[in-house]
Amino acid sequence: MEAMRKTLFIALALLAASTALHADPHPPRPYPTNDNPASHIRFRTASEAEPHRERLIRFIWPGGLPTNTMPSVSVNVGFNPDLAVIVPSRVSRVDRLVADINGLESIAYLPALGGAGEVLRLFLEPTVQTVNHFQHARPDMKDATMIGLSGGGWTIAMVAAIDTRIKLSIPVAGCAPIYVQNRIGSIADVEQVFAPLLGEGDATHAPDGVATYLEHFVLAACGPGRRQIMVTIPGEPVGLFPTTWATDTTLGGHTYGVSVKDFVTGAVANVGSGQWSQVYNTSGPEHRIAPSTINDVILPALLTPDATGQEPRISRRDDTTARIEVPRLKIYSLLVLTVKR
Repeated sequence: MEAMRKTLFIALALLAASTALHADPHPPRPYPTNDNPASHIRFRTASEAEPHRERLIRFIWPGGLPTNTMPSVSVNVGFNPDLAVIVPSRVSRVDRLVADINGLESIAYLPALGGAGEVLRLFLEPTVQTVNHFQHARPDMKDATMIGLSGGGWTIAMVAAIDTRIKLSIPVAGCAPIYVQNRIGSIADVEQVFAPLLGEGDATHAPDGVATYLEHFVLAACGPGRRQIMVTIPGEPVGLFPTTWATDTTLGGHTYGVSVKDFVTGAVANVGSGQWSQVYNTSGPEHRIAPSTINDVILPALLTPDATGQEPRISRRDDTTARIEVPRLKIYSLLVLTVKR
C-alpha cells in the first residue's frame, strides 16, 4: 500500500573542498586542548543532551534548524566528469540540487568571521537542505541515512549531531577529537579545529566550544532508533587519522585510561537510547570507502533492524533510484539514493 511505502535517503559525501580556507588551511599544531577527554562530555542524560543539541543548532542557525529551506533542483541533468566514480548502469536519473547559503560563495569567510557560527552553514546546510528536499518530495520518508568519506565524513559527523532526522550516520576517515589529532599527528583544516564550535579548552581551562567532538559523536547517536558507526582506516597516505586512535588508551606516549570508543559508548548508554560503534578497517591504507566497508559495515547496517526493532532500512529486492547533488559551493558532492519499499 502507498501509505506503507518506506523511503530511505542515503548520501555518500565524496572528498571535498575545492575552495581554500585561507593561505594556509592547516593551522599549526599543537591545537589548543585541555587534553582531558573525561571533561569533554558535559551532559549525562537525555534531558541534558537535547538542550545541548539545541544550543549547537542556534550557534549555527540563530533562527533554528532550517527545515523548510529548499535547494533549487535541475531534473535529469545527465552525467558529467564530477560523477566519474558512479556506474551509469546503476543510476536511473541524475538530478542536481543547489543549496543557496544566504549568498555566501566562499568558505574563505571562516577565518574572517572569527567566532561567528553562521559561517559553518557553508559546510552543513547543503546536507540539511537535501534532507528537506527529500522529505518534501516524499512525505512518507521515515528517516535519512548519511555515509561520508573524508571531508564528507566530517560533515556527516557534524550534521548527524544536529539533525535528528538522520537516524543512521557512517562517517569514514573524517574526523577525530582535537586532543587525538595532536597525539597522532593529524593534519587538520581550519573547520576541524574551529575553537568556537569544537574547543576543548587549554592547559588551564575546561572545554569552551559549543560542542566538542565527543559531544558531537554522542549527539549523533543518541535518540530513539538512532545510530552512528565510525569507520577508521590504518596508515592513510594523506596522513589524516592513521592509527587505531578510537580504541587506543595510549596515544603519542600519553595514557588516558579510557578510549574514545569507551567514552562515547558509555555516554550514549547514560543518555538511554541510541547506539555508537567504531570499526577499524584494515583492508588497505587507501583513503576511500573500501569494498569491505561496503560489504561488512554499510550493507549490514542498512539491512539490520534499528534499535527500536523496526523493519530493516532496505531489502536487497528494493527498487532503487539515484540522484546526485553537487552543491554550487563545491564543498563536497553527495550521491543520493532513494530506496522504496
